[in-house]
Amino acid sequence: MQKFKSKIKSYSFIIFPAIIIIALKFLMGKSVLKFNFEHMDTLISIIVTLIGILLTILTIYLSFPKNDKIVERMKKTKHNEILLKNIFFGICLLSLAVLLWMFSSYYEEIVILSVASFSNIIICSYYLYKLGKL
Repeated sequence: MQKFKSKIKSYSFIIFPAIIIIALKFLMGKSVLKFNFEHMDTLISIIVTLIGILLTILTIYLSFPKNDKIVERMKKTKHNEILLKNIFFGICLLSLAVLLWMFSSYYEEIVILSVASFSNIIICSYYLYKLGKL
């Protein structure tokens, strides 16, 4: 069970957004969820703000004092890899949403990508909190 939990943590950057994407696609296909696409400019400004939040989390992580105890513990538990992968993947999802908005009219996918990236932000916030307690 511990090995399974470890694998979920290691691949959380892809597992949780994928689950959200599949769930939203299913719910939208069944007409359970409907979105109003009239205010897409507002959503894009929120997406850009979320990219800024992820970059801020990266900056805070990089500014942590790196004494031997913290570095050794992070390497042992691989928390630094999990955090960095979630930051990178979250920025990629949000950037893809902005690119879709700029060059296409796939508004449904833009909403799905932006909602899916919330899982990356939540995971990053959790790991940043944990790093602060070390």
